[in-house]
Order: sequence, then structure tokens, then C-alpha cells
Amino acid sequence: MYIMSITSAVEARKTVLSKRNTKTAIIRLKTDEPWDTLKAQLLVKINEALGPSLMQYDCYDVKFYIPRVIPKPGLSLTSETEYDVMMMKARKLKDLTINITVVQIRSDDNKENGAEDNDAEEQANSKTKKKYVRPAV
Repeated sequence: MYIMSITSAVEARKTVLSKRNTKTAIIRLKTDEPWDTLKAQLLVKINEALGPSLMQYDCYDVKFYIPRVIPKPGLSLTSETEYDVMMMKARKLKDLTINITVVQIRSDDNKENGAEDNDAEEQANSKTKKKYVRPAV
């Protein structure tokens, strides 16, 4: 069983972890499934959670950790070799639960959202700053 935490690029930019809106998903696969099957299932869950316009595995920072075996933040999960290492560690466990963290690192939406975020931030800053107005003489 894989427990996924999926964070969009916009949410990942938030400095306070408690303010981030992270989506979760669960995948159940057999331990003998090939790398491409897991990769495809991850992309399906990412699509369901974020609905990105660009669905490429390279657009996400994917890591895995196994409680009591591989600590957080975990190891990268970008290739078949890394997948094989993960499965080698996982097969030794009775309770097979692997945690996967997915953070969107780039998307087409970032260009538009980045401009909107900057405008909103500037407006918020201008509202909080008080301007000194010189009294009329």
C-alpha cells in the first residue's frame, strides 16, 4: 500500500507548513508490479488531486520513505533503479506501507498564477503600509 501526500507548486511556496493544503491518496499494488505501472498510477492520482494542464513525471519532486526503515524526507523516486531499492527494502517488512510525497515543482499554470500571486501580495502590502500625508498649511 502506498500513502501519497500531494502538494501543488502554489501550496509548496507557502512558508508555513500548517497553511499548506496537501491532498492525500492511497494506491494498492502488488510488490511485483513494474516501475512503469507505479509511475502511471502516481500520475493518475496526481491528476485527480491537482488537475494540472501538464502531466509529466518530471514536473514533480517524488520521494518515498518507509517508517522505521528510511526516515523522512526520504529518497528520490525518479527511476527504475530507485524503485528497485524501495521494493527491496519494503519486501522485508510484514506491514508493507510506503509513504510517497509528491511536490509539484513546475507547471504551465505557474506563469499565470505567479503574476496573480505577486499582484495580490503587492495589494496586501500596500494596504498595511500607512502613507504619511503632509498637512496643508
